[in-house]
Amino acid sequence: MGCNTYSLDQALSDNGDTPLSTCTFNFDPVLTDVATMAAVARTVEHVGVGAYLGGADLIDDKNFLDAAATILTTEARHQTFLNIIAGATPIPQAFDVALTPPDVLSIAGAFVTGCDPASELGLPPGNPPLAITNTGPVGVGTKLEFSSPALNGSNSASASCQMLIGGQAFSLSFPADDCVVPSGLDLDGPVWIWLTTDGQPLAADVHIRASSQILAGPTAAFLDLKSNALGALVRSGNGFNSSQTISPSEASSQLSSATFTVDPPSETGSVTDPASPTSPPSPTPSSGVPPVSVIGVGTIPVSSA
Repeated sequence: MGCNTYSLDQALSDNGDTPLSTCTFNFDPVLTDVATMAAVARTVEHVGVGAYLGGADLIDDKNFLDAAATILTTEARHQTFLNIIAGATPIPQAFDVALTPPDVLSIAGAFVTGCDPASELGLPPGNPPLAITNTGPVGVGTKLEFSSPALNGSNSASASCQMLIGGQAFSLSFPADDCVVPSGLDLDGPVWIWLTTDGQPLAADVHIRASSQILAGPTAAFLDLKSNALGALVRSGNGFNSSQTISPSEASSQLSSATFTVDPPSETGSVTDPASPTSPPSPTPSSGVPPVSVIGVGTIPVSSA
């Protein structure tokens, strides 16, 4: 990530602009254990891809755009790797979702210290954060529960939840107090969820996405409804170590011997493999850093260091 940041900073400097120097990232609150770190890293990489996709719309200079694009491709590779580590489908969707700066800051802003990035860049402030608070496994048919500082007694009843999936032109809209993971769709992978003040679906196109109706979010959630042989193999270890080299035929043999089962999405939407936890951890309140929502596994909390 440091090399990627350097290339963009260098492009700005070479073209007479000054990169931000007061903003730093602090991920200490989520470096408490491997499970939390991996879940947050997976979310951050998806946010990074969405940020560079949405940010491309704001860049006019081709030199800056080229530098940003070199980072986007690397973020996408990181994204795929962390999907595999999670035991999920490496590339679950053909399209990613572009995020606006307020969308990005809704999640990433909690990890920025030393500055107000929106103010420094002359951008609108970040949307209020949003978290899914379900404590058990979540799959198709599960009603989602939310928490956000933007929710109160007067707006909770009229709010809507919006689920935006890669490749869809508009979000799926549901009442926030009856936001159920839908069946009948080929759902798998990242889902972006906002709360809005009305039931009008949000557009995937950042040019026309209505920001005024956003109440909170997005939160990054993962509908890991399908397992994958490569993910199951990586998570179980299955004889690999850092110094071992195997042939293609040996790799094929190990892949074919990897055991994992997938419950039908229409019934439970859950995923089981040898390395899956038997039960998800319970969410723990944190100071300023929203929980990371992982649908299909449960809500992985972000706790203070």
